[in-house]
Amino acid sequence: MSERLLQLNAPCLAARVALAFDEIPQGGYLQIMLEMEMAETVKVSIRTPIYDTIVPSVKPVTEPNTKDIALFPLVHGLNRIELKLGPIYLRAGRYDLGILVNDWTGISVLLWSLRQHQIAILGDASGECAYQLPGEILVNS
Repeated sequence: MSERLLQLNAPCLAARVALAFDEIPQGGYLQIMLEMEMAETVKVSIRTPIYDTIVPSVKPVTEPNTKDIALFPLVHGLNRIELKLGPIYLRAGRYDLGILVNDWTGISVLLWSLRQHQIAILGDASGECAYQLPGEILVNS
């Protein structure tokens, strides 16, 4: 279950993902910087599933957060997207991160980054219930 995948599909020409921090304290925030070069303008949604590395599963420990990060446009050319997710209350340990960018239909996948990045949650062993991460997004085109 630890397969790593990075997939780009049209109209996404190129993408880069970076994390502000790879260690997050209990109640902290996950900050993701995403750059996407687009061949045309398209409305997208972003989901960021988080997977446990100790108990591998195809099911993420967080629920999709599409309700919080709704449809927004990516314009032709380079787009810089900042995601801030949290507060995060998961059991202390390491987690794999997924980033899924769908077009407005929710069917076409423009970017699928699965387990390419890992975060460490610092703190005690409490937590780890499936929940929806609140999130906010800032797009700079």
